[in-house]
Amino acid sequence: MAGFWRISTGQAISQYEMSDVCGAVATQDGSFLALSNSMGEVRFIDAVTLAEDPRRRIHRPELNWDNHMKVVVLP
Repeated sequence: MAGFWRISTGQAISQYEMSDVCGAVATQDGSFLALSNSMGEVRFIDAVTLAEDPRRRIHRPELNWDNHMKVVVLP
C-alpha cells in the first residue's frame, strides 16, 4: 500500500492498494507518481486526483524492482 500526505499539514489524504510497493518517484513533469513493486509492476498515479491511470501500467515480471527509482530523460 502507498500512503499520500499533505506535507503542509501532515494530514493523510489518500492511500493506494498495491502489493509490496518498493519505489516511488514523480514523473519529470510532475503530473504522475510512479509506484513500483517487487513483482515487476509500475503504476502511474495522477498527482492531482491520486487516481491510477491503468492505461499506463507496466508489467515486467522478469524484473524485481527495488526501492530506488530515478527519472531518466531520453533524447
